[in-house]
Amino acid sequence: MRTTQNIPTIKFPVFGMPHQDLIPFQWGAPGTFIGILSGKGQNAGVSSITDCKSDSDAIGSWIVAKGSKSEHTSSLYRREAERLALWSTFVRRKPLTGLTREDMLAYPRFISNPPPEWIMNKRYPRNSSEWRPFFLKGLSERSAHQSITVIHGLFQYLVKLGWIKQNPMPDSKATVSQLPPTIRSLSPEHMECVYEGLRRAEANANTQKEKILAARDTLLVTLLSLAPRTSENISTYGDIFTTPSKEGSMWVWRIHGKGGKLRLIPIPEWCLYELRYFRTLLGLSALWNPRDPSRSNSTHSKPDEIQFRDSSATTQKPDKKPGSIINI
Repeated sequence: MRTTQNIPTIKFPVFGMPHQDLIPFQWGAPGTFIGILSGKGQNAGVSSITDCKSDSDAIGSWIVAKGSKSEHTSSLYRREAERLALWSTFVRRKPLTGLTREDMLAYPRFISNPPPEWIMNKRYPRNSSEWRPFFLKGLSERSAHQSITVIHGLFQYLVKLGWIKQNPMPDSKATVSQLPPTIRSLSPEHMECVYEGLRRAEANANTQKEKILAARDTLLVTLLSLAPRTSENISTYGDIFTTPSKEGSMWVWRIHGKGGKLRLIPIPEWCLYELRYFRTLLGLSALWNPRDPSRSNSTHSKPDEIQFRDSSATTQKPDKKPGSIINI
């Protein structure tokens, strides 16, 4: 049941606020939100080291500074800053520089349980009059904590710029650390069911197309068991190579991690086995040139995008050695 909040009812697209008092975001106004409040509040800095002329400029400066290395991070920061600025304008009726500690204590409750007028029931583009800051419902507990952490960082940045005098947001670290870690892995029993399904698909594959699709699915699960992020699973064969180790050499997978940082993931032999087998089904050599620009994430291709070889091809997959299937 929705709890009652002391939040003004906003009727879209009329906000009861003169448009001349609003300034748009640098990246454009979303939906029917014309912009955010201009002017300086009680927390505005006395002197600033930036050329920013408005809260919108200051937010844009933060997004460029903190999200330039990752499009995903930039999009996340923009979304959270946008929600805050719109709430500040149309609910608290203040510019960012006017927000107080009491305002920011109320903000987590708002994003967890926003009024219906702030929610869209299906996704609309930002330029649609039906666009709203929330989709289907308010934020979950974990998403709300992430939002608060991002906003806390925004205010810290604005303090360093001299745009605001103090950070009105309570420290989020203590509350975030109280949340139990989210377990995103399958149990060994569930993984065995997954692999059993993959084995059956391989055994029942008759045509070359069916064999390729079955091998693709097995390879994808194998790669994901190495725990890369979804975006990190996009790479080329040239990103898989050998490097010296104590035992002589080892195969590694070079990926671009969070923040654009490079990291190496060791690749066990059973994973290489699936990769070599998939390549042979595609008519490629089992081994690849380190400078091979071909996408190793061809496992993501749709069936119609794969160039299948003659269905009469007789590429055979040898029996796997015991223990070649991983349990996690």
